[in-house]
Amino acid sequence: MQNKCMREDLFLTRLINEGKPGQYFLCSGIKLMGVLESFDTQALFVRRSPSQGGGVQMVYKLAIASVSPCMVRTSVRSIAEELAIE
Repeated sequence: MQNKCMREDLFLTRLINEGKPGQYFLCSGIKLMGVLESFDTQALFVRRSPSQGGGVQMVYKLAIASVSPCMVRTSVRSIAEELAIE
């Protein structure tokens, strides 16, 4: 259990440090998007964009099905460079 918590903390801390938007899929099927501001043992605090209502939203971890960093690709070439494919 402790190893699982360490991996979760490392993943969430990386999201905070990168400051990039993430996608937060809830068990109810709702998808939230925003920048992770902070987290604790029970909840995530996500800053939503003004187009999505703005402000910081608290989401209980028990309600979250998955978390994914948003990945913006500008071209197929950038994907190939990232994967070192020529």
